Amino acid sequence: MSHILKHWREAATLLLVSKTRQPVISKLQTTNFELLMLKRSGKSTFMPKLHVFPGGVAHDSDFSEEWMDLFGKCGETVNHNLHTFVQRGGTGPPMFSRTRPDEFSNVPSELAFRICAIRETFEESGILLVRDMQRLRNEPVTDSVQPVSGKSSILSELILSRWRDKVNDDANQFLLMCRELNVLPDIWSLYEWSNWLTPVLPKSGPGHEKGHGKGRRYDTAFYLCVLDYIPNAVHCDKEITELEVTLSSIYLSLFNLLTFQRI
Repeated sequence: MSHILKHWREAATLLLVSKTRQPVISKLQTTNFELLMLKRSGKSTFMPKLHVFPGGVAHDSDFSEEWMDLFGKCGETVNHNLHTFVQRGGTGPPMFSRTRPDEFSNVPSELAFRICAIRETFEESGILLVRDMQRLRNEPVTDSVQPVSGKSSILSELILSRWRDKVNDDANQFLLMCRELNVLPDIWSLYEWSNWLTPVLPKSGPGHEKGHGKGRRYDTAFYLCVLDYIPNAVHCDKEITELEVTLSSIYLSLFNLLTFQRI
């Protein structure tokens, strides 16, 4: 999807937060939440060696109309609640409300970017946020049930590892995976936190002397998901070199001070 825009790419990022068993008390504040962060590879052309939240660029498959067919298999109640849930905040920023070509307009943007955030988190950390389709048919998630805590997959590591490799190689495999495993991306546990357009960054990363990556910008939807605990995560070798669970309140405060241009 992002290739349609001339000056920046569309992306989605996920902040995974959980409560700590024991609050951490410092001179500045008391913190009882943890936040998952990833360290980018030094070979990355965007923000090399920096700690970031899991996420990445939207793919055409995130907007596939096949998602609507898959969600529709959970019944009319789930389908209705799905639309009201993702669009309950109104038209939203341009990345949610802008007119898209017909082939990308069958899926609400608010839904597609949630799928993107969950897919990218799975690729980068191995954490898969999904809900069982059979259970959703019997116990559909509604707006009246708030807050909605995130659900991480209880599938075996062997199954998840095999599918993670496939999704890393081809984003189209994410939809096929959900169909075959009879699960749906847990879009209900993702809450819109913010929307940012990255500033024009100086050249960085391999090949920067040739001008590669110059002016690369991202229009990014940030989502927040609260879990009972941060599941075991395994970084990918392509983009991420380290995983770190840190005190969330400190990083959220710092993040609000970043010199990003907000839309």
